[in-house]
Amino acid sequence: MISLSPSKASLAFIDIQEQSIEGHFEINFLNLRNDLKLKIDTENALQSVQQTAAIVQKHILEHYAIFADGEKLAIHFTRVDILTGGERGFAKYYFTVAVDPMPDQLVFQNTLFFDNNPRHRGLLLVAYNHKTQKNYGAEHTALVFSPDNYRQTLASRIFHQFFDKQLLC
Repeated sequence: MISLSPSKASLAFIDIQEQSIEGHFEINFLNLRNDLKLKIDTENALQSVQQTAAIVQKHILEHYAIFADGEKLAIHFTRVDILTGGERGFAKYYFTVAVDPMPDQLVFQNTLFFDNNPRHRGLLLVAYNHKTQKNYGAEHTALVFSPDNYRQTLASRIFHQFFDKQLLC
């Protein structure tokens, strides 16, 4: 069982659509303060997150990547929000990634906050996958990243050519 404190994990929530990946990153205010040295005022958290968004988004793009068929995909940030919880609140950075066609496998590379904290973990949570037509719910952890395991493959379908079709019924 994985036991993580909020400041020791960064989260990426995604929906795999037909021609895009829609999602958001959730980063704890403590990581923004301690690792990126940003001033996040809990009284005006949304305003603080909006004012520092460019810095955080640049950091995300330097430490997080998605690949399809060996090509790095462009992550486009669309908006920010907060998940309040006082000192332990989270900043939310929404994004979209165009992918056409959606491949059967996506490769994720995540080194967010590993430089300063080797015990930090990154989680990828998949809520919906168009390829499998499955709605997993918001808390389905698909991948767990660590400094020693920062590049992983997410398979979006069963590769039917490797199985006898009668066994799949």
